Amino acid sequence: MTPIVSDVIRLMERIAPPHLAESWDNCGLQVGRRKWPVKHIRTALDPLPHVVADAVDAGADFLVTHHPLIFKAVKQVDFGSGLGRIIRQAADNRLVIYTAHTNLDKAPEGLNDMLAALIGLEALEPLVAGERSASYKLVLFVPMSHIQAITDVLVETGAGRIGNYSGCTFRSEGVGTFMPGPGTNPFTGEQGRMNKVTEMRIEAVLNGADMEKVVAAVQAVHPYESMAYDIYPVVTLDQQGLGRVGALKTPMKLGDFAIYVARQLNLDTGIRVVGDPQLEVSRVAVCTGSGSSLTGDFMASGADVYISGDMHYHDAQSIEAAGRGLLDVGHFASERIMVPALADYLRREVAAAKYDTVVSTCTVETDPFRFVSV
Repeated sequence: MTPIVSDVIRLMERIAPPHLAESWDNCGLQVGRRKWPVKHIRTALDPLPHVVADAVDAGADFLVTHHPLIFKAVKQVDFGSGLGRIIRQAADNRLVIYTAHTNLDKAPEGLNDMLAALIGLEALEPLVAGERSASYKLVLFVPMSHIQAITDVLVETGAGRIGNYSGCTFRSEGVGTFMPGPGTNPFTGEQGRMNKVTEMRIEAVLNGADMEKVVAAVQAVHPYESMAYDIYPVVTLDQQGLGRVGALKTPMKLGDFAIYVARQLNLDTGIRVVGDPQLEVSRVAVCTGSGSSLTGDFMASGADVYISGDMHYHDAQSIEAAGRGLLDVGHFASERIMVPALADYLRREVAAAKYDTVVSTCTVETDPFRFVSV
């Protein structure tokens, strides 16, 4: 079965829920149409001209990038500009460009978790706690004969996802009462008299964006003439935030740890290090991309060393003066890891959904910074 763009977007929103994005960010569909078919998904870091051209040459029709193509409102699309050329090239070749940025940074199993896992950190927690967010809980009352059919529909439509778990529902048995009025055609019971029926209460959480779709799908298989259901807002308290803090299984000296991290990230040109090479490192904070704005959060976290990119000079001085460590691995290296990791996730989801869609990774991206030997 060939999915359409909206189907692939739902897969992406499972790992990078839209509500996690920062207010200034622009995540989601950048270019394209939700009804286009998708036979080839490609993952990349940046929607640069040569990356888009490479996706077109590879026959891709859905390009997932980490960095957005469009950050601010566009007042005009000039096909002679850099942005305009990319938009035109994508449109001419029916290539969707979709972005998962700060929502992927913050999400469970997202980019910061990918970096933490690559380094081998354990017992992870957010470096910056996320805000409380609202989801919803759907409560259904179902006759015993339709329990499995209703549960299957909930799972198929994406309800019941909690963190990295799917198909999460709760059931409790009870007795429902009802009196069918004139002109009704009840599934069970008689008009004009109080009836009792054994029912199962089924509960599942769902995203607000999926609410109408899930309810409509359930109504299509529910046997009652008037389906009884409730939807409650739910406040999520364990929301993931920016960055991660975790523990090394085996502590090591900062100098050795720097070499280890450089090898894990394939940094054959070296790594920028701040701090005493003999500093004992047991607890580590990470923030993919640009991390200087979270320096204060690192200092308050109790971590021994901070791994990030684009670090400012004075922040590095503050970390050194505090007797802590810093590894500036660069913006590109800290985020490029999402390209193969996200492709692996999409391959699993595509296979589970039985879509006849290929998933590939962009291989033409390079770090814009170069090191020159003297």
